[in-house]
Amino acid sequence: GHRSSNPEQPTSNPGHRSSNPEQPTSNPGHRSSNPGQQTSNPGHRSSNPGQQTSNPGHRSSNPEQPDSRPPIQVIGHLTQEQPTSNPGHRSRQTLGTVPAQRSPKPLEVTVKKEPIFDDSCESSQLGSVSGNSSQVPTTSEGTVYYQSQPALQQLTATSSEPPSAPLPLKGQQVPVLVTHVHTTEDFSVQVLDEASLKQLNDMSVGALKQFAVTKTPSLGSHCMANYLGDYYRAKVMKVISASEVIVNFIDFGNTERVSLGLLKQIDPGYLSLPALALHCKLSDIQALRQGGLEYFKNLVLDQQVVADVKEVLLNQTVSVSLTLPNGMVVRELLDKQGFLSSPGTAATSVQPLLSETPKNQLNPSSKVIIVEVQSPSSFWVQYGTQETLDTLVKLNEDIQSFVGSGSAQLLPQSVPPGIVCLALFPDDSKWYRAAFVRYSSEGSIVRFIDYGNSVAVTPENLRAIPQSLLATPPQAFHCAMADIEPSSQQWTQGAIQFLSGFMDTLLTVVVCKHRQDIYHIDLLHQSDSMKQSLISKGWAKLMSASASVKAATLPSGPFSALVMHVESPDSIWFQLDNGDNQKKLMNLYENLSAYCKNCAQESVLWKEGEFCAVLNSEDEIWYRGQILKTSSNNVQVRFIDFGMSHSSTVQHLRPLTAPLADFPSQAIQGKLAEVVSVTESDMWPKPAIAFLNQMILEKQVTVSVTSRNGPVYVVKIKLKDQQVDEALIKAGHALYLPQVDQSIPSSFTRPKEVSPFQPLVPTQAMKPAKQKASPEIQDAKHKPVRILLSECKWVQLPSSERFNVLVSHVLSVGKFWIQVAEREHISGLMQLMEAISNHTKSPQVSPYQKPPVKDELCLALFSEDQNWYRASVIDVSGSVVTVQFVDFGNMDTVSPASLLKIPSSLLSLPIQAVECALIGVPQAEHSSPSLSVTNAFKRATDGRCLACEVYSRDPLCVSLLDPSTSGTSVRDSLVRAQLLPVIEDKAMVKVEQTRLPMSDMTTVLISHANSPGDFYVQIITQSSISNFEHLTRKMNEYCNGRPSGSPSIHYGQLLCAKFSEDQMWYRARVISFVDKSTALVQFIDFGNTDIVSLNDVIPIHPDLTHLPGQAAHCCLVGYEGGEVVDKGLTSRFSSQTSNKPLNALCKGLSFRAGGSIRSVVELVDTTTSNDVKISSSLASH
Repeated sequence: GHRSSNPEQPTSNPGHRSSNPEQPTSNPGHRSSNPGQQTSNPGHRSSNPGQQTSNPGHRSSNPEQPDSRPPIQVIGHLTQEQPTSNPGHRSRQTLGTVPAQRSPKPLEVTVKKEPIFDDSCESSQLGSVSGNSSQVPTTSEGTVYYQSQPALQQLTATSSEPPSAPLPLKGQQVPVLVTHVHTTEDFSVQVLDEASLKQLNDMSVGALKQFAVTKTPSLGSHCMANYLGDYYRAKVMKVISASEVIVNFIDFGNTERVSLGLLKQIDPGYLSLPALALHCKLSDIQALRQGGLEYFKNLVLDQQVVADVKEVLLNQTVSVSLTLPNGMVVRELLDKQGFLSSPGTAATSVQPLLSETPKNQLNPSSKVIIVEVQSPSSFWVQYGTQETLDTLVKLNEDIQSFVGSGSAQLLPQSVPPGIVCLALFPDDSKWYRAAFVRYSSEGSIVRFIDYGNSVAVTPENLRAIPQSLLATPPQAFHCAMADIEPSSQQWTQGAIQFLSGFMDTLLTVVVCKHRQDIYHIDLLHQSDSMKQSLISKGWAKLMSASASVKAATLPSGPFSALVMHVESPDSIWFQLDNGDNQKKLMNLYENLSAYCKNCAQESVLWKEGEFCAVLNSEDEIWYRGQILKTSSNNVQVRFIDFGMSHSSTVQHLRPLTAPLADFPSQAIQGKLAEVVSVTESDMWPKPAIAFLNQMILEKQVTVSVTSRNGPVYVVKIKLKDQQVDEALIKAGHALYLPQVDQSIPSSFTRPKEVSPFQPLVPTQAMKPAKQKASPEIQDAKHKPVRILLSECKWVQLPSSERFNVLVSHVLSVGKFWIQVAEREHISGLMQLMEAISNHTKSPQVSPYQKPPVKDELCLALFSEDQNWYRASVIDVSGSVVTVQFVDFGNMDTVSPASLLKIPSSLLSLPIQAVECALIGVPQAEHSSPSLSVTNAFKRATDGRCLACEVYSRDPLCVSLLDPSTSGTSVRDSLVRAQLLPVIEDKAMVKVEQTRLPMSDMTTVLISHANSPGDFYVQIITQSSISNFEHLTRKMNEYCNGRPSGSPSIHYGQLLCAKFSEDQMWYRARVISFVDKSTALVQFIDFGNTDIVSLNDVIPIHPDLTHLPGQAAHCCLVGYEGGEVVDKGLTSRFSSQTSNKPLNALCKGLSFRAGGSIRSVVELVDTTTSNDVKISSSLASH
């Protein structure tokens, strides 16, 4: 009973699985008398362009008065996926109108007299069943048991799963019987195995003596279903009503609609035989011409053929070539008969997605007509204007003309959801724009994007759409009544009829919020709010938020637990091993299933952190969950009672009511104490995770809590008599890491602002490497020193293309701080924090007798957590000192009493926080940061270890990518949320700067000098001069031949800028904005800066970015600090080095604030009679 409601293991209670999202409501015909059918559809509106279909005289606007059109039949889940009003006033297609599927028929075989079980047969397979036997065999662990026939009265449809059909290997040639054909991409076969087919026949005979199913079976359960007088194993795919279901015959592959009276109970032993239907596709077939599918069916259906296995796909579909008994290959026959698409017939280019098409916008106060209604939470509107009508008439004329020309290509048989295509509407035989929704037994379900309704069509009636027909945005807007939900568990027929009664009536949009591709609106009819009318009539109520769920409370001391889910040693999810809790949990999930079964999908605007009910697509069971992440229509949810995470869609979420949220969440997250990964990365390798899963998953363990970090418990786990952490270390998957003294925060709490937000440094990122602290950090008894921030060493950003970082502090997307999250950096920072803590507790501390000076480095007590950190003085104003914590980036105001002089022993670790900006920050956002953009950026980076790509170092502009979302860039997420503008890739080009070769003498020319500690040189060689002259010539030809002025530029962007002194064009990078019309740029081939008008900049051409920036940033030996305030010294340096070739010897690199790198060089002047070292010459003065 421990896992009866585990997402990975369906319960034995069939009621737990009855809430399939595709299962209709308890009244499948709830719209059968709906009077409101769409009139603004292609079949009705194309005949007379001048006729406005939204004319109120066209039909009564009285919701209680039906019109003369026939009632609509609604069957099963097509209530949601296949609306009533489709192009041409076609009523809903019911499942009954679909051509009958192929019947499952037993294969007549000759069976040898052999034992029921032999060495070649699976021990779990059911043996021969005598039709006259009064006993029915069942199996358990390979032994056949018999129970008397009356015991079967206790049997019903069961949710146990038979084994899947064994998959053949690539290259095998297997004799098979083709039992069902949907398309060449979707057909089923049985492998010709006499023993299995004999058992199949015996089960069919034995089923005749079993009892009928007396209650409605649950979704996913198994039974024996009748087809043309015989019974076969079947799985319930849909519960249409209390008396009718749709089943799939698991040994044949076809799906049928069966009444309850034609179902028999199934002996559980019958499920030990693997399902015999093998799902296949014909290899090397893209599309068939019209008539090809029927020809294929006639060739192979019910025929014994040889399947040559070409590939086994990930979805367990087998790609095969079929050979008939006469030796003819099926594909060759299709080709010979002309049914294979010739080149140019089948679409081969990537088809457009609906999300990529031009977008129309629905605006408040606009006039609209309702064209399709599913419920008040899902309906479609069009603009009620003559312009829209004319647009649709012209568009439909163009579509018919295009298809009629013979240029239309067949759509490939396998396409992803959301692909836009042309679909033939059966009732009026006209073509319309549509989006593919999904495959079904009725055909391909498509939604007409200009009208909102759906229909099932055959593959032959789908065509690829040309770009010319995509220029017009979809004319139908998907809408929901804003902020309301049904007053009962689902929308009533009255509410749906009320809304349908206003179809084709001109209405006014008064509220309009666009969320998750749905417009949440209210509509006015004359002066009456339709939302308020739904509420006043008792059909709707204001939407309530989902209830919260409290976390489970752990007992004190060691306790018994069951491990439910293992992600890594840093994330282990377990439940308390408590029988009473398990019973409560099972009862809760029974209630949850019943609630979700009757709770229709609503237009809730889900947010991260909210609790919900979520349908697990793997077992079709509803679970309690918490939303981890939202992205458009998709969500990432954690099952709060089991620990697993699951990707789903908002359509599979339901709000949690208070009774379902009262029981605490049962999954508790633990982190294994005192172990660290053996790899250089903080990520645990797959072998370590696999070892841990095999050792403790679904096992009963003893857990002891050693500490807690927020919701995560740091634990020791014992399996029987073995410590799990010791087993990991012994197996070579982990290193031992003693737990840090609790006087130093084990979670490494960083300084935070007084206006708090969540710590940005996750616990796992702060694990120190298993090594001893350096002697300098161990010894904290050195005398204090006075050192300025400009004299300190700064962290070296890795030279690799990508490296891990943590965002430690955010002011805006144009100004935030990062820490390098590689092992050595994290280890050094942890050791530094321990050394600071030890020093501040020692008697050697040195308080300030008078306030420190600006830019001085010190130790500061952070007011929020009362811990000491390295800081620099930003400002001193009386008794208030403003400091910035240099290893994190954030600031605080403290009194002088909260400052200590810093000892030299705490200076060996370079400054860790690096200020940078996100690449592609527009001028407006950089100059005046938006609070909404900043908050969204904080949420996207909060607590996450991100991959960092450096685009430029002066200034430092980076791209951040989130590995947890498959490497999605943070900027792209902000763009999708419409918080930052889309910027072309060429506007975010990376150009490396020239760096002097290490330890080699190089001839250079100083191109720009700020001081001996900050200047730029160009390497002088024949090739460098030639390359640069060629670049300059091409650039000026390019820039002089096009209008200047860039429509928008962003911080850090590389572009072409006109230098004010010579009016020539050079490559430059934006380093700041002066005002709305001017920017400060740095010329990357010289190093100097200039303020330029935005009218004097041009986007750079990609051909001008291949040559690295020619200016190498340098500092003179002895001036590595960079700051030189002596103007006389700078003047002497310029006079000795300008306008002459110099020899430069690079002796190392100096890493400065903001990730800047300077080559430390010795310059030698060889133009005089004696060589002169510039550093020595300056020192002599």
